[in-house]
Amino acid sequence: MGMKERKNELGRRYARLLVIADAGTSDSGHAMWLALCDCGERVEVAGVDLRSGHVRSCGCLHKEIAAERMRAVQVLAVATKRGKRK
Repeated sequence: MGMKERKNELGRRYARLLVIADAGTSDSGHAMWLALCDCGERVEVAGVDLRSGHVRSCGCLHKEIAAERMRAVQVLAVATKRGKRK
């Protein structure tokens, strides 16, 4: 059985990532790509993870979502606390 043909991802955008260079192959044989995130960070990511949507940013999206959830929890806690006052 031969190797799969490598898909050219150069110039393609996946969520917040723009593929800017070929980064070789991972130890497990996956095509790796260097991508530029909208926040300015660079990240190496497997092509399969880009195409599946498993990786959408350098990690900044996860941090933003976590911070937004924390703010929502804090607002809910304050509102709940105020509702218990007599």
